[in-house]
Amino acid sequence: MCVEKLKPGGVFYVYLYYSLDNRGPAFRGLFHASNLVRKFVSSRSTHVKNFLCDLLALTTYVPLVQLARFVKFAFPKSNAYARIPLSAYHDKSFWIIRNDARDRFGTPLEQRFSRNEIEGMLKGVGLRDISFHEDVPYWCAVGTKLA
Repeated sequence: MCVEKLKPGGVFYVYLYYSLDNRGPAFRGLFHASNLVRKFVSSRSTHVKNFLCDLLALTTYVPLVQLARFVKFAFPKSNAYARIPLSAYHDKSFWIIRNDARDRFGTPLEQRFSRNEIEGMLKGVGLRDISFHEDVPYWCAVGTKLA
């Protein structure tokens, strides 16, 4: 990490893929199934990979996001929409959804970390006052470099 470049009191922000340590078995099962798709898609040529990622964005992401938008609209006092996969994109544009589909399925290397592992890494490089984003996207973290 580039923490040595920070001045004392500087803030370091990190976003790492989280290891689903706060999710239930159904979510993890869906993730593992999608990971098989990712391994296939990410191994294709650039043009094929981009096409497949765009196709996934249109056929998987967009319908689920639209469903979440509808549920949020139909039941504004409920957070039921948040239980729909990909509901975190309910307020995002298609271009963000498309980009994230490419990030998820087009990347051959995927390392995931638990909250404890991330906290240990940040403390290990001298950061303190570490805080985590407690909602989607999970384990974005901020730490401060001490003197």
